[in-house]
This record gives sequence, structure tokens and C-alpha cells, in this order.
Amino acid sequence: RVMIIHDGLLSRSAQDILEELISDNLEFISVRPSSAQRISDLLVHKSELQPIAARFLSLEVFGLRGLDRVLFCDADLLFRAPIDDALKRPEPLLAVPDYGHLRYGARDPVSFQASTANEGGLRKTFNAGFLLINGALLTDESDRLLQAQMDPVHWLKSSTGHTDQRVLNHVFSGQVTLLDASYNYLIRHRELVETTYGI
Repeated sequence: RVMIIHDGLLSRSAQDILEELISDNLEFISVRPSSAQRISDLLVHKSELQPIAARFLSLEVFGLRGLDRVLFCDADLLFRAPIDDALKRPEPLLAVPDYGHLRYGARDPVSFQASTANEGGLRKTFNAGFLLINGALLTDESDRLLQAQMDPVHWLKSSTGHTDQRVLNHVFSGQVTLLDASYNYLIRHRELVETTYGI
């Protein structure tokens, strides 16, 4: 089953093309009105995030129910090989380290800037482009915690320009299991990825 999360701007013609490409078990998921309102409220205070506000739509995954497992992927992810080995793993959340973890080992919880590990820092931070989520995490409590992070009060000193990645790490950085970078090869940080993993 393939679910495409969108904000209402996905045209009918684009949906028709996707339905031709993916003929079976395709579902279009519109952002919930309450989530759209939280995003809108946040943008009043963080207008610089407006051009990339659609990235917050990944949080809608945690509003889904009745699924054993969800693989969330950003639209720009290209698969070059099967990921069966990851799909068989039992951990509640699998993702790939982000720049902050690869370079410094942590991020500051307030600014979200990459920094050396310190007391209260977010460790095991991950990129939000590839998430393998066990259905046990798709709960009302997870959804509530994520939506609470959209409160503008949490963003007053945020200085990195991150969106869903910041929210997800504040809730799940202590629960994530990190895969190697081959699952989400961050081209922007290619040299760091190659040094760390030898790939």
C-alpha cells in the first residue's frame, strides 16, 4: 500500500499520473485541518520556513492507525537496491544519522545547531528523509507529542532552518536506531559520509 501525503496542492492531473504508475493500493492522504492550522500558526512566527513548510507533512504519518509498519520517504529519495534487511528489523524506529550526529555527535536542543555532545544535548540525531516506523509508535501519544512541538514557543531560538527533522528529533532521538548512510546517502555531506562509512 502506497500513501502520498499532500497539502491539497497536488493537482488532479498529477494524481492521475501517479494512479497510472501505481495502479494498486494507492491512497492520497490530505493533511488534517488541525495540523494545517498548527503549521500556519508557526509560520506567523517563523516566516522564513514558508518555502519549505510542506516538509512538516511527514508528521501526518503519526496520525495513521492500524498499520504494522510504515516506511516514510521524502519525495527526492532514489532507491538503487532492495532494503529487505531493514524491513525485517524489529526496532520501533530506524533512520539514518544526520549531519549533526555524523560531525559532532549531538545537536543543541534549543537552537538545533550541530554541536559537541553536552549535558542535555540531543544525541543520535537523524535525518527525516527515511524513516522505518513500527506500528507501535503510531499512537495518540506520539502524535500529541509531535504536534506539541509545533507550538511557536519551542521555535523562538531555533536557528537552523530545519522543519520536521527538528520536531521528530525532539520526540524520538532517544528511541531511534541508526542505520548506516547507505539507506539515505546525504549527497550534501558526501565527504563526511564517505569518511565515516567508507562508502
